[in-house]
Amino acid sequence: MFRVFLLYSFVSCLSGQENVRIDRVLKETFECKFKSNKTVGLTVSVVRSDKVLFVGGYGFVNLEKKTPVTGNTLFHVASMSKASITNQSVSYCLHVSYTLDTRLKKILHGKEIFYDSLRSNYVTLRDLLSHKTGIPKHNEMRFDTDLTRKNLVAQYSELCGCILTTANDMSKWTRFFLNGGKLQNDTRFISEQALKA
Repeated sequence: MFRVFLLYSFVSCLSGQENVRIDRVLKETFECKFKSNKTVGLTVSVVRSDKVLFVGGYGFVNLEKKTPVTGNTLFHVASMSKASITNQSVSYCLHVSYTLDTRLKKILHGKEIFYDSLRSNYVTLRDLLSHKTGIPKHNEMRFDTDLTRKNLVAQYSELCGCILTTANDMSKWTRFFLNGGKLQNDTRFISEQALKA
């Protein structure tokens, strides 16, 4: 029921002063949700067509310090990107001579993306999409409130395959996808046919 209410609230906000109305509805909705479920914080981005309508943060990153969540707060991408990345990967494979069992090294023309040669030489697209690369989890990093993009690499040098993102970044990717592979300056980055396949 909560999801239906939230969806209805979004749809009713998509005209007029969108940012103000979306923000107000979300603040009211999440305020009671935070109290009832003890939810700490979250970010929301709303993208329609090729336009980012809204990016906002609600709640706190750290309850003790009362550090607010913003559109630039780092969160794990978690499973949000799995479906779209898998769809795009399979679509790409259909247009070229690759399969899900093609090694990433061949797809990336010899570039090594992992910190060891075993993974770099033998991991396939299927391995990557099904999380069978043997890359260690770093779930505890989400509790590190001092983690930034600048110090991420220094603290987790072996980290490959775990992606952190912000609501602002996810909005850009969503806009890119909905805009048929064009960047904000209207430059074509990927063919529209590849995105729609």
